[in-house]
Amino acid sequence: MASSEIRRYRSFTISFKLKAVDVAEKTNKSNAAKEFNVDVKRIREWCKQKDQLLAKVSIKQSKKKHLSGAGRKPLNADMEDVLLEWITDLRSHNLRVSRRMIMDHARLTFSQSSPGFKASRGWLQKFMKRQGLSLRRKTTVCQSTPEDYIPKLISFILYMRKLQVTHNYSKQSIFAMDETACWFDMMSDTTVAETGSRAVSIKTTGHEKDHFTVVLTARADGKKMKPFVVFKGKGTRLMKQLDKIPGVIVRFSTNGWLNDTLTSDYLESVIGCLSFDKRLLVWDAYKCHTSDETRNKCAQMKLHTAIVPAGCTRFIQGADVVWNSTFKSHLRQYYDLWLADSSKHEYTKGGNLKSPSRSLLC
Repeated sequence: MASSEIRRYRSFTISFKLKAVDVAEKTNKSNAAKEFNVDVKRIREWCKQKDQLLAKVSIKQSKKKHLSGAGRKPLNADMEDVLLEWITDLRSHNLRVSRRMIMDHARLTFSQSSPGFKASRGWLQKFMKRQGLSLRRKTTVCQSTPEDYIPKLISFILYMRKLQVTHNYSKQSIFAMDETACWFDMMSDTTVAETGSRAVSIKTTGHEKDHFTVVLTARADGKKMKPFVVFKGKGTRLMKQLDKIPGVIVRFSTNGWLNDTLTSDYLESVIGCLSFDKRLLVWDAYKCHTSDETRNKCAQMKLHTAIVPAGCTRFIQGADVVWNSTFKSHLRQYYDLWLADSSKHEYTKGGNLKSPSRSLLC
């Protein structure tokens, strides 16, 4: 018994179809069909669609294989609109929508109009593609850009210009600062591994959630000021050792974040109390930057401040735009080198790898 032949379907790009049409117009449709190894019927269809094909080329879609509206139509476009509206409503409230939820709700929605509808995975894939949906990973909580951010940015720039014209600050007297959170395990989510590996694990010390704060400061003339590092805890036993580390200022707080007291300490130790020139400090709207205690401290130091509008730091604050990512990239590089060098590791009594020491991090 002869084995049945498997019928194979071919698809052609728009540029391929236009070449075939061009040959058909110069000679005839039969010659074009033989040259491009397609059926004469296909050549006739492409000749009729020539204007539409040329329109696609004009908007740089020559690699597409189908014209708009081609292919199998949705089972029920109105019902798909209802399903999309349901998904949009859930996401507007930040609720999770899984693919299983969509399939179950689709069966319920289509049950009356299409009793045999199965809501298969193939249908789900095509539905999500038609509606511009995809499976996304949850992003970290970040600043939301205000709707009126452009007027706010313009107002801030004009305010800065007014301060400069009024007080004529020198470049050595203009400071910018920002806090950034760092972790004892500064690991990356990617690694080079053998292609096709089913499990790709990355070794850590188990302290991925233990954080500390680094305050980066620089002057307008390009000079980098000492980093101001805040660890979590009291630090009674470590302060003498950490104070001996040159080029960095270390402090401790109950939660590892900056507070009003530490902000005053930062202003004294990094910006400095004594200056005969008028000075300007540019920072964001963090709560300890705008507190009454901090304002009184700035007034006492005769230090002018300019606050970047909330939600606009990603556009105009140097630390958010450049510094923080570069700093963390270097910190992660040193962490990877430390983790790869077993001679520098310390272990607990139970044999577990300790996180990098505070003195090593500094």
